[in-house]
Amino acid sequence: MQRDDQLEELKDLILKQLNFKKESHYLELGETGLTNNLSTTGG
Repeated sequence: MQRDDQLEELKDLILKQLNFKKESHYLELGETGLTNNLSTTGG
């Protein structure tokens, strides 16, 4: 944001991006992706 009047535009952009987010990571199904152990990433 560069101006205070852009708040609604920011909200709209965030809501649109949420449509691309998966509903889950499915970790409970064992789907860990490329990282089997988070300790390898420092976590």
